[in-house]
Amino acid sequence: MNKKLFALFLLCSTLEVQVKAEEAVVIEVKKNISLSKTDKVYRHYFINGGAEQGLAKGATVDVVRRVAVHDPLKNASIGDIRVKVAQLEIIQADPKISVAKLVNLETPETRPVLDYEAIMIGDRLDLSSIKVAKKVALLDVDSQAKMTSKEGSRAPASLKKGKGKSKKVNNKRH
Repeated sequence: MNKKLFALFLLCSTLEVQVKAEEAVVIEVKKNISLSKTDKVYRHYFINGGAEQGLAKGATVDVVRRVAVHDPLKNASIGDIRVKVAQLEIIQADPKISVAKLVNLETPETRPVLDYEAIMIGDRLDLSSIKVAKKVALLDVDSQAKMTSKEGSRAPASLKKGKGKSKKVNNKRH
């Protein structure tokens, strides 16, 4: 009987570790110091999840906060709700760590009121909300195609006469 309970406990604790490994959490918030009123302030969010969790440069992801709900009449916890706080864009993604910048901060008009309105350490990324930016790749292909078609008309006369072949330059010293 004890062996079965131990095996069940071991299985449950292993499953819990695997679930936590798939989470990505904001672990640090850094910002630069502005020395004048014209200096732009940048805030970057360091996340303990990266490419291994599906985060890639240019991808956007929602940040959620678990908020405990307490029933004061019964003096009991009802549970937690997940509240979307913001949306981040990944600016660097290593295998286990990534850095992001703020894209959109939710307001009290669109979500429940929170004790702290901005992203804070401990907020979690909703990995199911990852949206990879494919527009950049499409723009690169489109712009490359346009450049190729325009290069034919802009090519120097010397290249047009030689049917696109360039002349070899003799770099021998005399």
